Amino acid sequence: MKKSLFKTLFLAAVGMTVCLGANAQKLGADAVAATNASPSLQVGDDFYYGEIFDYTILSVESGSGEVTYTVAVKGLLPEYPAEEVVDLVIPAGDSFTYNGTAYTFTVVGITAFEGYEEVQSLTIPASVESVAGVADLAGLGTIYVEAETPATAAEDAFDDDIYENVTLVTPEGKMGKYGADANAGGWYNFLKVESTSGAKLGDATNDGKANVFDVIALKTYLEDEDEYPLGNEEAGDVTSDGKINVFDIIALKLILEK
Repeated sequence: MKKSLFKTLFLAAVGMTVCLGANAQKLGADAVAATNASPSLQVGDDFYYGEIFDYTILSVESGSGEVTYTVAVKGLLPEYPAEEVVDLVIPAGDSFTYNGTAYTFTVVGITAFEGYEEVQSLTIPASVESVAGVADLAGLGTIYVEAETPATAAEDAFDDDIYENVTLVTPEGKMGKYGADANAGGWYNFLKVESTSGAKLGDATNDGKANVFDVIALKTYLEDEDEYPLGNEEAGDVTSDGKINVFDIIALKLILEK
């Protein structure tokens, strides 16, 4: 890892702690006042701030008075007290100004998460465009995704235990984009998909679970929606395309076969 000056300054400029590596000295805002040199960071460089996440730089763009970085979360730092990490929220990014130059970084990827069995929930911001791996979070119960369009996720992006036991919570009206679209990659493998509204994917009867009775409910609804209204139309719109039709029945049957 290159120990560039930027790792001393990055977010120290906004009052956060920055560290250069497992054995490096922690540096604070006083480092900014101690030098007049210009910070720099290259693709492949690693850094962390906030003492929780380890990042790597994916790209660097610079223009007149502006420098923009895209970064990926590499994982969690073992130095941070695990008992203090319960609800883990990945930041979308941050920005600061140093010597008249505006620096911005955006979190666009997740390359790995391992350890920290104390983590109970994980929030993934809408800025994230790809998820390569999340594993070994034994205590994880919920993953919140903020993007209306799913990020690219490998089929094995999450552990089997996560697919089977963890609830994936999506924006309202977007459950099917994750849990009912076979083209959604790893997101499609989640067995428990809910909306921020509380609706459960496929639970058209609104009885708390998706099963064959919801298939029947959708069929009768399509025959006469006034006579046979659904208990939850958001849940019944299995494909999340804004309407309820035969494709929702097909999608629900496939979900029940998972």
